[in-house]
Amino acid sequence: MLRRLSLSMLATLVYACQGEPAPLKAPTAATPAAESSGAGLSCERLLPKEVRDRFMPGTELREASLAARTVMCTASKGGGQMVANVQADCRATTTLAYWQAHAHELTRTHPAYKDLPGLGRAALGTDKELELYDDDTDCLVTVADYEGRPVLELAREVARVLAPGLLPPPEKGKLTLACDRLLPQALRDQLFAGARLTASSLMPDTMKCKLEWDDRPPETVSYNCVRPYPAAFIKEMKAQYDRNKTPADEVTIGSGGVYTAISGAQSVAFVDPELGCLVTLTRMKGDKAAAVETARKVAGAFGAEAAR
Repeated sequence: MLRRLSLSMLATLVYACQGEPAPLKAPTAATPAAESSGAGLSCERLLPKEVRDRFMPGTELREASLAARTVMCTASKGGGQMVANVQADCRATTTLAYWQAHAHELTRTHPAYKDLPGLGRAALGTDKELELYDDDTDCLVTVADYEGRPVLELAREVARVLAPGLLPPPEKGKLTLACDRLLPQALRDQLFAGARLTASSLMPDTMKCKLEWDDRPPETVSYNCVRPYPAAFIKEMKAQYDRNKTPADEVTIGSGGVYTAISGAQSVAFVDPELGCLVTLTRMKGDKAAAVETARKVAGAFGAEAAR
């Protein structure tokens, strides 16, 4: 039985730009759904009264949010006994590429999960718990019933009300960090042919795009836009490498870049001149010239996406 928060939100496929996996913070408190404004992505909109009366009668619905553009709706009976849970994760990182990587992991860790046609773009699960991806809104939805009732019809009702107008608009003037846009298919075919793309993000304004093959080590491109990094930051990085007696070379990318090779691992970091984002390419094969040229093409794609 699914007694957990959504894999997309808490069981976490996510990493910081160069960090270890860690879950997002859980909500500090839940709000009765009746007290919600009902506007935007809310339990009142996802689960209107007629749906609740049909699928979870006699329960209290409470609402919580782990991050912007997410909502968690928990139906409970007296004494706090959890009956059902519906969650929607509609953050900018929840793209088709994210779903494909997430679905691959689900089928590996949940052998009982099967394809469930007719739900959104794609869905996996059983008749008691499931996850679906809605490509009209780029939302990942989790539906679970803890009393053994089938959830397929409830999931269809939730999918039916999902629409782009349900979501708050993205913040103006801000770049959406999504791997399948930062590294579009044509560029991946050129630089990372045959690789599987996994997108992950531990905190807002960061993204880690992992490229994996079956017969060679993975490569990653990490984006850190938490704050604008000045061009001088690369010189500070180079100075730190020098103090640590780590071989490093400055290279011409963006506002400045630095190349290092430590124990066979190559890294090229640079600062985007327009947004001040720190971008880092790491790989285990090839020479310096190839790594720098790959980073330059990644920088070009980033600049094009930032200008959209």
